[in-house]
Amino acid sequence: MKGTVTMKGKRYYPVFDINRDPATGKRRQKWGPGFKTKRDAENWLTETVSQVNKGIYIIRIKETVREWCEDWLETYAAIHLRPNVKDSYSQMLRNHLIPYLGAKPLSALTANDLDARYADMIASGLSPTTAGYLHRIIHNVLKGAVKKGKVSFNIAKDADPPKQ
Repeated sequence: MKGTVTMKGKRYYPVFDINRDPATGKRRQKWGPGFKTKRDAENWLTETVSQVNKGIYIIRIKETVREWCEDWLETYAAIHLRPNVKDSYSQMLRNHLIPYLGAKPLSALTANDLDARYADMIASGLSPTTAGYLHRIIHNVLKGAVKKGKVSFNIAKDADPPKQ
């Protein structure tokens, strides 16, 4: 992987190549934050390129929670789950997660978002068992996102589902 430092205005920006766009085959670049000195930008670039090469650094994507859930239901769940289980997962996600957190970028989802969602479910009269079931589903969905490189960590592990 290659990278360079570019000056724009009074700041130095590290720029590195990421994988090509699979649809068009065009080169894609990721711009880092601006630095006051060129040396700082070069240090950041060296560290980031090394993380990308090791597979540690996950490039943030703009895919939303809704898009990933729908993709996961169509790909993974359709093949690996029984039809009635897939339908149950789909109904839970479409009724209790997507309307509330679906517009949020997948990489920006936090454990606090999930905790707040579980609390809202219970406050609206749903049982803790239902909130716990949603937690198990989200955990599986995010496990798939980690496996596909969409996010670096399954934040559902840090969420606190309600006691049942």
